[in-house]
Amino acid sequence: MGSFALAIIFAYWISLATLIALIIMGIDKLAARFHKRRISEGALWLTAIVGGFPGIILGALMFHHKVRKRSFWIPIAIAVVLWAAAFLYEG
Repeated sequence: MGSFALAIIFAYWISLATLIALIIMGIDKLAARFHKRRISEGALWLTAIVGGFPGIILGALMFHHKVRKRSFWIPIAIAVVLWAAAFLYEG
């Protein structure tokens, strides 16, 4: 498979994972506001690790959700570093 094809797959994957992450951040914020069952931080972290880190970051900013919880952001930062390393390695 050529590098262009891999770049296209990579772009689609990140886009889909970002959209899913953004949606689940919004759902979790709604659940928090109405005292309903929440989405676990582990699920949010997993979403970031599989490529949804832009959606997690964007969702946090858009919904003002989990912005003050420092412990939440450590795995997100690790996901960003891992994805950046993968991108640079392939690039």
